Amino acid sequence: MPLPSTNAIRLLVLHTATSCSLDIIKDLANSPPYDALSYTWGNPQSPYSQSYIDSPQLNVPSVPISCDGGTILVTPNLSDALRMLFDTYNTNYGPSLTYIWIDAICIDQENLAERTMQVSLMGDLYRKAKTVLVWLGYEDEFTADAFTTMERLASIPKDLYEIVEVQDFHNAQMVTSKLGISPLSHRNWLGWVAFLHRPYFKRVWVVQEIGLADKVLCVCGSRRVPWESFADAVMFTQESGWFGFLHTQNLRRLGYGDIAPEYHKLLSVNIDPGYSAYSLVKTKLFTITFRPAVPFRKLIEDHRETSASDPRDKIYAILGLSDKNLKPFTKHAEALVVDYNIDIQTLYTRITKALLHSYENLQFLNYVEVRPRFTKITGLPSWVPDYNVVLKQEPLLSRGRNSNWCPAAGLSWKQDAWDMDDRVLRVQGMRIGVIQNISGSMLDVEDNLQRWTSIAQVALELPQYYPAWRDSGRQTRVEALWRTLVADIYKHACPAPESCGREFLGHVSALIARSYFDQANSLPVQSSVEHLGPASPGRQILNLVAALPGRIFASSASHRVRHLNLKENPILIGHPDFDSWVKLIALEPIESAFGLDELSRAYADLMVESQRPDSKTQADYERAFAQVRLEMSLTLNCRRVFKTEDNLLGVGPDNMELGDEIWLLAGSRTLFVLRKVAEQGNDYQLRGEAYVHGFMHGQAMDLSLDLVDLNLVISVASIHSVNARSGHKSDENGQNVESPIQNLSLIYDEILAAENQDIVEAASERISIGTKREDIVELTGQDVRAQDEGRAASADRACEEQDPEPDCEEEPQAQSSDKVNTSEHIRQ
Repeated sequence: MPLPSTNAIRLLVLHTATSCSLDIIKDLANSPPYDALSYTWGNPQSPYSQSYIDSPQLNVPSVPISCDGGTILVTPNLSDALRMLFDTYNTNYGPSLTYIWIDAICIDQENLAERTMQVSLMGDLYRKAKTVLVWLGYEDEFTADAFTTMERLASIPKDLYEIVEVQDFHNAQMVTSKLGISPLSHRNWLGWVAFLHRPYFKRVWVVQEIGLADKVLCVCGSRRVPWESFADAVMFTQESGWFGFLHTQNLRRLGYGDIAPEYHKLLSVNIDPGYSAYSLVKTKLFTITFRPAVPFRKLIEDHRETSASDPRDKIYAILGLSDKNLKPFTKHAEALVVDYNIDIQTLYTRITKALLHSYENLQFLNYVEVRPRFTKITGLPSWVPDYNVVLKQEPLLSRGRNSNWCPAAGLSWKQDAWDMDDRVLRVQGMRIGVIQNISGSMLDVEDNLQRWTSIAQVALELPQYYPAWRDSGRQTRVEALWRTLVADIYKHACPAPESCGREFLGHVSALIARSYFDQANSLPVQSSVEHLGPASPGRQILNLVAALPGRIFASSASHRVRHLNLKENPILIGHPDFDSWVKLIALEPIESAFGLDELSRAYADLMVESQRPDSKTQADYERAFAQVRLEMSLTLNCRRVFKTEDNLLGVGPDNMELGDEIWLLAGSRTLFVLRKVAEQGNDYQLRGEAYVHGFMHGQAMDLSLDLVDLNLVISVASIHSVNARSGHKSDENGQNVESPIQNLSLIYDEILAAENQDIVEAASERISIGTKREDIVELTGQDVRAQDEGRAASADRACEEQDPEPDCEEEPQAQSSDKVNTSEHIRQ
């Protein structure tokens, strides 16, 4: 029977697990008490469980049930949910009447007009429900471990969150002493990862279903858990900084040889817990802590990882939870009307235009996923995000939000005329530089060590002192490099402390050690190193390394105690992963706090640590450098390091190529990589956001650059013709194609031939006798940072006057912890 009005709904009464009836309620506002079901139409179990593998496609209505004397078909998962509901109600309430609302049954799915009307009521439907019952599906082989993890993490008092360090993840004893819970085993964590991958958490419609609910009860087979317990477990995992360690690539390195067979499939794939469950918990917490409606901008940013069968639902599914008293509704509500008759490209363009014009800045450009491999919707303008795909990288904008980045120093964006269907975005900007060299990336360099080597290669092209620092105490290129790799942020502190640089050198020393052991048994004994003179820096460096024990990253007992005797096994000679880093660091000036003596000290400390009887080698490494690796992963994930023609160092998107340009755009809080469309004119394609060291706090304003009008247009063909002008060769991924790295003997010949012989001799002396460095560099560095902080403060004041922090009047900010909150991958 058709619904009589736009506010009418149907409510379901279950008579048995396979029969029901529907009552029409003429006005939702006057409805009787009812529950609502939140579920997923398809297979609800972890994609890595055996039951999912056996029958992955369960989203087709195929199970008959009786309804008002007729027969309707429902999906297998909904059939299971109806059985759960009947058992629950029959046990708790007996034969008494209980209403429940279920979308697939209470909405006529064949009636497009009714479906559109009911979608607009979804927010009120879930807001008014007495209880929202979350059906997660039946238990699988991972469920018991997942619930063990959930229960223990949920029991941790919130006032203990702050005392947990990122590296505690690798220390079970520390977990017990700090948190008072039993240690979690390898399989406990893996069960938790599998549970968080249940498709329910990725369904976009559950965002408002959970966010608007007054009470939520989660059901998984015979297990029931209040939403609050699940939420506390997820929040602790995130707030502790441990979320990122739960990538299976990291878990595999921690010695999981005794793991149960049912986990082998899970460990064979590269997955992390994902961001969707945490985003869902965070949104629900917002509605409880601050107000029941959420800024639309926050919802669309936080829930990119969700999925929908209809890409338009990535927008429409969050409208019911959105605060209609805030932007963009107060300025351009006409762009946010549910309309299934418009195409996806039009909808996404309208939404982006509405956000940009409502907030009067360009910060939403930071959420564009521009790599063709990861986009699904074709024909989008280059400046419009594909909301239907997961944003693979943490936006640099989020990274720098607590650091008051403002490269435009108060320069406002002059908006073009409002036209929500115009696919050209008109902006103004200053060109900072042209990309001359690019490191390898996660996507096109399979070996992580090769990736790090390519980063060192780019840094070697810089002058000895970083040019952006024009004062006498400027930064060396190694310091500029490590600050770039962490975006000059460490535990939310900006600029990053010098201790971060020392931790970075520890990470490099571990990479060098790994290079040795990766090659130790695969290469023949090579010729001796007699060609290096006994007093040469090269000889002294090698002697230092040869004197250090080498038990690290070895999988078998026979490898665990070893010495780097290079005369017998000079594997590191000519090994590019060793050569490039030692060359880079050996050429540091004598006053540098990040030269070879510090690298050698870090390497020695690592070796000593690995000799402890209780050392677990790889786990010790993970623990020792956990924080700096976390910081680097947030900056480098799905990005590359680049150098401009003017020797500026930065980080940009994977898809950038030689000849692409770095631009400062008015009204933005990061820099951007743009690609020129044609030789003539100012049409550009947006490639992605960028960090340039020394240019994030308004320093570009000192350079008297021209402010130019630009047009950001729809994606176009690659600009290999522009690359040709630069004189550089690049492969299909835009990576610079250069000659192979020189071997170690040639590197040291180059060191000996360096113009500044005093630096080489001083480095040699420090290598051989290990003299302790004075604190001059640290004091000088403080002066440099003070100057930068003063400049940053001036730029930030200009930004605040022109452009207050987005959503500051809309979204109260919780106290931030020293942990970096992310689910992004942590990789070597």
